[in-house]
Amino acid sequence: MVRGLSHQGYSQRRACDAIGLDRSTYLRHNHHRPSNREIRHVLLAEAISEINKCSHGTHGKLRITAALEIEQVIIVNKKLVWKLMRQLGLRCLPGPPRATRTSSTRPPPRTS
Repeated sequence: MVRGLSHQGYSQRRACDAIGLDRSTYLRHNHHRPSNREIRHVLLAEAISEINKCSHGTHGKLRITAALEIEQVIIVNKKLVWKLMRQLGLRCLPGPPRATRTSSTRPPPRTS
């Protein structure tokens, strides 16, 4: 918005005042260089989405983490994989049903 007003002949200072934005906030956002973490997250997100596409959505966070470590030699935490999968909106198939605990079929112990 500030850039659009600047192209119409307004100064950056007046454009920021018009929309109620601090000039320092605009300049910080305008000249922001991505950090190493942001770059790594973008690259990992691309790799995760590629693995998810190849597996047809069957791999979960543990399998994707293992695939990154084995196939692409990228050491990554499973929590980061889970976070990026949530950001990308990727879902995996649910796992097998868990075994439930049932009551024992043994007779109760005898008391004498």
